Amino acid sequence: MKIALTSMDTAWENKSVNQEKCRELIKRASESGARLILFPEMTLTGFTMDVQGCGETEGRCRHCPTVAFFLEQSEQYGMAVGFGYIHREEEKGTNHFVVADKGEILADYTKIHPFSYGGEDRVYIPGDRLVSAELDGIRMGLFICYDLRFPEIFQVSSEDCEVLAVIANWPRERIHHWRCLLPARAIENQSVVLGVNRRGWGGGIEYVDSSEAYDCEGNQIPCQRITTKAGDDCLLYEVDLQRTRQLRREFPVKQDRRKKWYKSL
Repeated sequence: MKIALTSMDTAWENKSVNQEKCRELIKRASESGARLILFPEMTLTGFTMDVQGCGETEGRCRHCPTVAFFLEQSEQYGMAVGFGYIHREEEKGTNHFVVADKGEILADYTKIHPFSYGGEDRVYIPGDRLVSAELDGIRMGLFICYDLRFPEIFQVSSEDCEVLAVIANWPRERIHHWRCLLPARAIENQSVVLGVNRRGWGGGIEYVDSSEAYDCEGNQIPCQRITTKAGDDCLLYEVDLQRTRQLRREFPVKQDRRKKWYKSL
């Protein structure tokens, strides 16, 4: 499967500008034969605490303007799109990662671990379940940013999923951690790991070009980079799960995990 990751300079809390950026990236990915394109966390706003101003309340999921926009794009181009948005729940909000394909929602994940160091837990309600999306026979586990620091949920998700996708707004200050944890999760779980990060400045925080993909042994997968007129990048990857499946058969790490015993610790 050809998968496109984006490296996007998200305009701070400006949904209309970011929609135009996303339109061009989706178009370029489609022209290049991508089956799936993934965008960073809180795609049309950047990582913001302004739930009241940026959160959406219209109905649930598909009726929200951001969701409706990406559903329309996925239908127009006949491809799957993964994106992030904020849903407002009265005074607080929820941080979502949605995957849509050809105008239909495949999965809707709510971030399980709000980033308390940055105050996210004060305004966002945590999710309480793992979610995966199945696309053309491939099951992909969904995660958001700070979730990457919690290996337990990746172990559980990878029991059913061969691909693990993390969308983020991971700052330059801690980018070394991002680049260590992504391949670590790939190795630990014998899974392909897709990490999608934004770049540029937002809310006084700097982000750098760091969207990356790793194979089941923690090797970085090479990509073809296409730059849009707006200066954003579409990174095209050929993801082949044959090696993942072979490794899981020949070196079955998961069968040696002592899950019941871990619970007693």
